[in-house]
Amino acid sequence: MNIFKKFSTKQIVFVALMAALLFAVDFALGSWVNSISSLPGMSSFVNTLANVFVLTLAILITRKFGAPTIIYGIYGILALPTSLGGGGPGFWPKIPLCILSGLLFELPIVLSNFKRKGFIISLPLFFIIGYGAYLPVYYIMGMPEFSSLAKLFIPGAVILLIIGYIGMWLSFKVYNRIKNKSVIRQLTG
Repeated sequence: MNIFKKFSTKQIVFVALMAALLFAVDFALGSWVNSISSLPGMSSFVNTLANVFVLTLAILITRKFGAPTIIYGIYGILALPTSLGGGGPGFWPKIPLCILSGLLFELPIVLSNFKRKGFIISLPLFFIIGYGAYLPVYYIMGMPEFSSLAKLFIPGAVILLIIGYIGMWLSFKVYNRIKNKSVIRQLTG
């Protein structure tokens, strides 16, 4: 199994568009949820669904190592002037933390040769290790988000995991409906 297959130009464009779409959806959904809800962090629940849906769909379509990592890397760059991606506007560590999260998401999937068990294993890694990496960074940088994130980490991770699996399930449903379309077959590696 050669996991380092080259991306075609169409796949690179697709991955970049998925990153831009993810940022736009997260920004719009996050703003909408924050405007109707007075509870802090509510947008992360809605955004989790969108994030896992997009990352799962991208890896199902491209079947290439690097797709979620690139998507989250671009997402981290686009999110730099916003509070998306963890931390406030200008919080530069969100870029490497997003890249790490994307890598943790895709590694079990690629190592399982894109089998469903790889997807199932990838989500806990994505949340527990990926988002858990934010805790020491927040602590070292003395960010006020550290104490609330540390208190809510376990219950928040469980809730996000459930929401993430729903997003993953929806992505499989959509992929199964579109996988035989010619445009999707051209993108599949």
